Amino acid sequence: MKEQYCEWCGSVLLENGRCPIEDCVQNVLLDALEEAEKESEEKKDDSNQTA
Repeated sequence: MKEQYCEWCGSVLLENGRCPIEDCVQNVLLDALEEAEKESEEKKDDSNQTA
């Protein structure tokens, strides 16, 4: 597998796409996207139950 580098700090990314530097912008963005997807799925589930 070709190494991928963090576009924010240049570190080699982990296999899951996260940066090894915990407070890196890459990890903050991934966490925010994951949270937004969860909220979107919850709203989708709620609308399906009321329909």
